[in-house]
Amino acid sequence: MKKRLSLRRVAVRYRYLLRLVFTIFVVIYIPVILAQYMVTRNTYMQLRETAIAEYEAVPERFAAGFYDMLSRVSALTFEVRQDYKEREEHRLTREAVEGHPYQRLQIMEILGDYLRMLPDAERIGVHFDDTEYIVTSGASYTLSQYVGRLTGYRDSLEEALKNRLKDIFANDWKDSFRIVSTFSVREPRDGVFILFKPLAINAGTGLEYNAVMLYEFTEDSFEGFVGTDYSGQNCGLAIFTGTELLYCNESFDEVLPKDAEFAGFLTDEGETKYSYTENGINNSVFKTKDHALGLTFVTVFPESIILRGVNSLYSRMNLIMLCVVIGFILIAAGAVMFTYRPVKLLMEEVRPVKGLPEDGGEDYGEFPAINRTLETMRTENTQMREVVAEQKLLLMDYIFGSMLHGMTAKPSVLEQMNASFEFKRYIVAVVANAALNNAQREDIAHSLEQLTGMSVFMTDLQHEDYLILVFAGDERLEDVEDLLVQTEQKFSGLLGKVPECGFGDAVSDINALKGSYREALLRLRERRREAGGTLRERAGAEFGRFLQTVQEGRAEDIPTVLDELFFAAVESCQDMFQRRFICYEILERYLDLLKKLNIRREKSELDRLISFFSEEELRAVLAADALEVCAVMRQSAAKNDSRQREQFIEYLDRHFTDPALTLTEVADAFGMSVYTCSRVFKDLVGIGFKEYTAAKRIEYAKGLLISTNLSISEIAEGSGFSSTSYFISRFKSAYGVPPNKFRST
Repeated sequence: MKKRLSLRRVAVRYRYLLRLVFTIFVVIYIPVILAQYMVTRNTYMQLRETAIAEYEAVPERFAAGFYDMLSRVSALTFEVRQDYKEREEHRLTREAVEGHPYQRLQIMEILGDYLRMLPDAERIGVHFDDTEYIVTSGASYTLSQYVGRLTGYRDSLEEALKNRLKDIFANDWKDSFRIVSTFSVREPRDGVFILFKPLAINAGTGLEYNAVMLYEFTEDSFEGFVGTDYSGQNCGLAIFTGTELLYCNESFDEVLPKDAEFAGFLTDEGETKYSYTENGINNSVFKTKDHALGLTFVTVFPESIILRGVNSLYSRMNLIMLCVVIGFILIAAGAVMFTYRPVKLLMEEVRPVKGLPEDGGEDYGEFPAINRTLETMRTENTQMREVVAEQKLLLMDYIFGSMLHGMTAKPSVLEQMNASFEFKRYIVAVVANAALNNAQREDIAHSLEQLTGMSVFMTDLQHEDYLILVFAGDERLEDVEDLLVQTEQKFSGLLGKVPECGFGDAVSDINALKGSYREALLRLRERRREAGGTLRERAGAEFGRFLQTVQEGRAEDIPTVLDELFFAAVESCQDMFQRRFICYEILERYLDLLKKLNIRREKSELDRLISFFSEEELRAVLAADALEVCAVMRQSAAKNDSRQREQFIEYLDRHFTDPALTLTEVADAFGMSVYTCSRVFKDLVGIGFKEYTAAKRIEYAKGLLISTNLSISEIAEGSGFSSTSYFISRFKSAYGVPPNKFRST
């Protein structure tokens, strides 16, 4: 009973492993092996057919080589005629043949030169009409001597051959070639295949044939025609005219010409292959017939030779298939091991954290561990989507802020963010004195979207006391008054007071947002003036922007903000006394700023500031002095940046172990928008918020691994990671090994 329970526990615990083995070895392995066998068998059959087809083409190659030899014989015969005309010392003449034996030796030397031009031939000879001698490259013969050499001095054969030669030498034939062969009456090693070619080499008689060139070939002369792969003992070669043997090499079976079935094969036009067995060896005979010459070219191969390469390849393929089977078993075993390894590590990692039961319950085994890990991954994926959404908002904040500055967005940027820039109308709204944290901004943007049915984007990139809203919608986005009322209601509910708002006109081009933004600013100022109050109250925002620009050292913005200040505070006032008073107030607040910034001015410089005679002069001296102050502020900006960097780092050092720490929380702590916080943090620290916190957590976890005995899950939680698996992944990416191996080393 205990054994059965133990097997059950093993089956439950390792059911993932068992299913994996079954899938790989049964579902994949067997079909792959069967498919491999079928492919190997089909390949063998195709190669076998290809090999037979290749050997079937050998007779055609044999015939082509014979034709090439005939061409070379014709060319050589023509060369003999040309030499007779052009080379007096290299002539074949009747006089030399009939003259002194010494002259015939000269003819033999000349024929030897021609023989070297036709290496396939055994001998080359010449016979002139009505002469007794046949002179060859090897010897000089009378007709009887030449016939005796060819027949082996057999009386029964000499007479017929002599009459055949006399007929060739005597008749005025103009055929291309004549053939005489002794292969049918002698052994192949003694047989001679002779080609006769008529020749006109008598001076003064034009083209009248008066001689015959003869070319002797032996049993190995034609073997080179089929190529070295098929020559020698592996290939029997023969040439027939009808059923009469004209030529064969030593490998040709001498029994075949006497076989009646073979004779029928030679005369059958439709058959190209013939098989027979001799001494237990299967042989294949292939032929091709040349009707122009009336010759049949035959090749004979043992089937073992034809299929030698195929059978050898098939044996190697079977051996390879066996090796592949063994290799596949090893690979499959390795695949099971490597595939199961993460599950095994997961089981070891999850057990101490989750407290897996040791019985066979539903929470026991591999699948529950995998499901819990997948749940952790889904949680991390959700967190990642939130981070991506946050980064997208940062990007949107930056893009809209750039457009409000008048920069044109590139088409590639708009294509990447097409889901947010596919609208047909845009309106910019400005809300003054609306200091909101990121959560409040998100809440009011969501409420406005539900109320208006439009998309709403917020940014505070322009000024600290202004909040800019961008409404995006379709062609119906035209009713600005209705939008104004709805926006004021939402801000009133959140701030407890009616905000000061200004709306620009609707634009259809997103790159025209700056125009709508400027109109919103102008309308906000008009509403302030219509609302009454002192001029200083109506120009308070412009005062603030001017002083802030000086304080931040933005020298390039001084002319613009100074123009806006004088337009809002001075030029709109009709009373000259009040205009003068406002000028002094501007100067007073500017000097208060210098005092606050601890920037001292010499008496001559102060006299230059206060001794102005007109508004234009005040504007000019203020602009010049403000530019000098901006230069001073930029020098001290580096020191301020260093102090703010220390504040950022100090805050993160206190809170990085909190898994819920986000950029939004840090931005709210420092009173910034998410975008501003992200940009400032990266500018000051050198890396992004996410990279810094991740590096800080990994470094802290490394110290805990070295100095404590805490478990991996406890270290992950104590270092600020949301899950153990995520901590392991980040640690391995940083140090190349997982935490447990790092600790053991």
